[in-house]
Amino acid sequence: MFDGGLLSIGELARASGLPVSALRFYDGARLLVPAQVDPRSGYRRYGPDQVAAARLVARLRRVGMPLADMRLLLAARHDRRLVGALVAEHLARLEAGLADARRELEHVVSETDPAVTTFRVTPADLRRALAAVTFALPSGTGTHAVPSAAEDSGVLDAVLFDVAADRLTLVATDRYRLAVSSVPVTGRTGPNGRLCVPRAELPRLAALTGDHLDGRIDGEVMRLGELQLAAQPGEYPDYQQVTASIGGQRIPTDGERLRELLSAGPLRTVPECAGPVAALGVDAAGTLAVLDADDGGLLAAVNRDFLLDALAAAPAGQLVLDFAGPSHPLAIRDPDDPTTYSILMPVRLP
Repeated sequence: MFDGGLLSIGELARASGLPVSALRFYDGARLLVPAQVDPRSGYRRYGPDQVAAARLVARLRRVGMPLADMRLLLAARHDRRLVGALVAEHLARLEAGLADARRELEHVVSETDPAVTTFRVTPADLRRALAAVTFALPSGTGTHAVPSAAEDSGVLDAVLFDVAADRLTLVATDRYRLAVSSVPVTGRTGPNGRLCVPRAELPRLAALTGDHLDGRIDGEVMRLGELQLAAQPGEYPDYQQVTASIGGQRIPTDGERLRELLSAGPLRTVPECAGPVAALGVDAAGTLAVLDADDGGLLAAVNRDFLLDALAAAPAGQLVLDFAGPSHPLAIRDPDDPTTYSILMPVRLP
């Protein structure tokens, strides 16, 4: 067959791995033109030197290279630099196409499986939310350790990720204090989703970079960017029941001034509280103050150290304190970001 004579289209097909139909197509496209065509029968004949070119076309066809690029590469196949550029360009197209296909197929899975939630968040928003809530984790992430209830010691050693509507809400609590930070998400599909991320995974989450992170919650597993995280076992407390109880009298204050008041003001000792207690109220001038034992006008009594932790996590400058009464939680808010706040459980004074 390779004795210097011409090859039939079937012989070239067997030698190159290209189907006969493809050889006919590439003839019409002027990519692999036969050396000879019988004017009466239309039979195509190819030269032995066309076997290498046909094999090259077969390789390019298998990887889906566009016809125009195949023509360029075939014409310049002895120019290593140009061939390398064409191959690199096609590889980039394939990689981009694979990434698009992976995203589309993930949407297919999430849309056919109603238990799967997908979303997209920016790493900067995620880091900001983590920084705003982790101080409220139990036993030592803030300035002051907190003993957690035995039944909570597992599930509370985690940050709750709660995806609903177009927001991702992060929650941390030790049942004495609670911190909430909500950031926007895009591309949300599936139902609302939630998962408790163990404390040990939080540094890896905070280290994620890029323009955005694709998230997916599927049962007890969450994938966020390149990380796959298993849920912390247990049933997380209903934080929304607590947040629904805040509100009432709103008092603006400067965070630094409040820290000074807490450092200088009178403190109380309550047996049921692990730290010193600050009784917050308004003084005779109508301004926020830490009250003495016999003062009236009590708004709320809270663990002073927990309040200092909350102030350290809050942005500098103006804050708003929400008081619903001495028996209700105290909320500390950033007036410019109502979706990020801390809540302290009240301490009952003797």
